[in-house]
Amino acid sequence: IVVAVPQMFAMIRRGIFEELRGRPAAVRLMAHLLLSVSGIVRRLTGWNVGRRLFSPIHKNFGQSLRLLVSGGAKLDSEVERDLTRLGFTVLEGYGLTETAPVLTFTPLKRPKAKSVGLPISNVEVRILNPDETGVGEVAARGPNVMKGYDRAPEATAEAIRDGWFHTGDLGYVDHDGYLFLTGRLKELIVTAGGKNIIPEELEAQYQQSPAIKELCLVARKREGEEGETLHAVVVPDIEYLKAQKILDTPIYIKDQLNKVIRTLPPYKRITGVSIITEPLPRTRLGKIRRHLVIAMVESGKARREARPAVPKADQELLETVTARDVLATLATLLPAGKEIHIEDHLDLDLGLDSLKRVELVVALEKQFGSLPENFAVEIVTVRDLIEKLRLLEQEGREGPGAQRTWQEIVQTAPPRAVTEALLAIPSPADRIATRVGVAWLNGLFRSMFNLTVKGQEHVPERGPFLLAANHASFLDPFVLLVAVPRSVFSRLFSLGWEAYFHNAFTAWIARIGHVISLGPETPLVTVLQASAAVIREGKCLLIFPEGERSINGRLLPFKKGIGVLACELGVPVVPVRIEGSFEAWPADARLPRFRSITVRFGKSLTISPPMMTEWIASGEDPHQAAANVIREAVASLSSKRES
Repeated sequence: IVVAVPQMFAMIRRGIFEELRGRPAAVRLMAHLLLSVSGIVRRLTGWNVGRRLFSPIHKNFGQSLRLLVSGGAKLDSEVERDLTRLGFTVLEGYGLTETAPVLTFTPLKRPKAKSVGLPISNVEVRILNPDETGVGEVAARGPNVMKGYDRAPEATAEAIRDGWFHTGDLGYVDHDGYLFLTGRLKELIVTAGGKNIIPEELEAQYQQSPAIKELCLVARKREGEEGETLHAVVVPDIEYLKAQKILDTPIYIKDQLNKVIRTLPPYKRITGVSIITEPLPRTRLGKIRRHLVIAMVESGKARREARPAVPKADQELLETVTARDVLATLATLLPAGKEIHIEDHLDLDLGLDSLKRVELVVALEKQFGSLPENFAVEIVTVRDLIEKLRLLEQEGREGPGAQRTWQEIVQTAPPRAVTEALLAIPSPADRIATRVGVAWLNGLFRSMFNLTVKGQEHVPERGPFLLAANHASFLDPFVLLVAVPRSVFSRLFSLGWEAYFHNAFTAWIARIGHVISLGPETPLVTVLQASAAVIREGKCLLIFPEGERSINGRLLPFKKGIGVLACELGVPVVPVRIEGSFEAWPADARLPRFRSITVRFGKSLTISPPMMTEWIASGEDPHQAAANVIREAVASLSSKRES
């Protein structure tokens, strides 16, 4: 009999399934089929056929192993299910130190999935103050319950009332008397609407993406509001993100969470996300220490453990000329005094987003010469950066002096495929489909969303320009296609996420809608070059400078990319504010609602060389300063002024 905490059994399950993933596809398919058969047979008849079907696995544990017994924390239901289908007999107990230490245990002959069993002999269990679903605090009494806490009469009086020990755990008892645990009373989150949320129940749903390694839901109060809201603290899977060549980790993680949000009722939707790189603080039994997680969020920074001594091999790497040049270059892009460690993630630890990575490449080229176009995509950590540069040096790259400026980057033609997509002449059928589609969208938005357009006279009728808009809804790009003058629509382009245009139909939509689709592996340099190519062809470009959809409808900070284009291309920027689209279709809603939408175009502005000179003289980054000016112009168009 193996008695252990749930983490041990999770490790056993993980080891078995990782071994299975390394087998040929046919073997994996057969294994999953046998698992299903084993589970069905055992559930309907009680026969443990899994022990024979998976006998090679059982031989590794010894033929005399009869039971796996879990205690100390709640056993994950998937771990219990999979080990049971593999032919193991898994039992679970529940109790506390104050109950010496068992209250309930799973009957060997009558196990029930997800339950911690029936009360043991002479122990009574009941549910206090159950809600409409039967969930309440678990209370117990019996000869194994303590008499009290040593020299702590007040704590004893709080824990033992009317002869019942209040466990602080939440759960319910089914019609057969089996106890099911749902969470801890002190971790219960009460929303502004009075709804009770047990975070443990939701965490498994939010943690579906392979990009999320760990996730914890905590409660946070909103200023000026009653009740609490859900906030997610996420530890991303760095190796997965690296393999998928995903650079903007926060945006990707939020997008993955939004997919889950749309499937949940409003009161179970998160309203904020914090991304950290350190493991979540846990007890030695594997339970998340939520009070420490909350402290991490409130302090605005992740828990930073004392770093171990740098291994000798890493120390030698850091002492190379390449490493010293890399660290010196990174230091120029980071806040003064920011520590840099060899395992730091460029995005999560050092805060280098896609645009900052381009700045890094430009700066490194001063030291190392021209670098591959996809260089920024291939590096994830400081170690990657150093080792990749050393490898390029060994291959005999060009010497220093081949560095590029932002001006040179935007003046360089993008890859041929992007240029061909930009210059492609639509067929007569495509032009007809475009007209029909826009007419249909116009009718839809005018009738369903009472679309109102103001300031259309500020949109230039001729010449190239940038259209900078806020982004709070799936509807925004379609709203703008309808809102711009007809003479502008025919030459208005936008950048789109490749994942949305991967099949024949959506690719056709992208073509007739003037969408240049770019993927996660597309270097930001290519994005900037494609944007500049649109302008050089005399076209107009729609940009959402926030870089992501707002989850609460408020205007987010603008990325520096809009500033680079505005400064280096010298074309007018037309600010535009979309109001009502968030209420009509926010990111967490499955379907749109009937709400009025208003689009306001502002007077165009141009970033002039004197403005840039003034910003540089005052020590500001001219491109970020330009982005801030454009953001202020968009913010000023709000009917309700926003900071």
